[in-house]
Amino acid sequence: MDPVLKAEVSPVEFSGLRDNNVQQYCEWQQPEVKNSSLKAAVQKATDFVIEKGLDLLPPTPYALSTKLHMMNAKAARTSK
Repeated sequence: MDPVLKAEVSPVEFSGLRDNNVQQYCEWQQPEVKNSSLKAAVQKATDFVIEKGLDLLPPTPYALSTKLHMMNAKAARTSK
């Protein structure tokens, strides 16, 4: 049996403003699909990510729980 090789993976790094990076990714992704409804879905997802203040990197569990807590608190304030 051959030994298993482990690949080294470097973390993805983005420079610049997070919301700009998200929008640029959307602009790159849309021409990669032909269907107009898929293009619209990419834009909808982009709008959601920007509106919620997220970015392209996966959040740490702490950052995710903090973001969800803030979103829930804001929803509770606006529903009163």
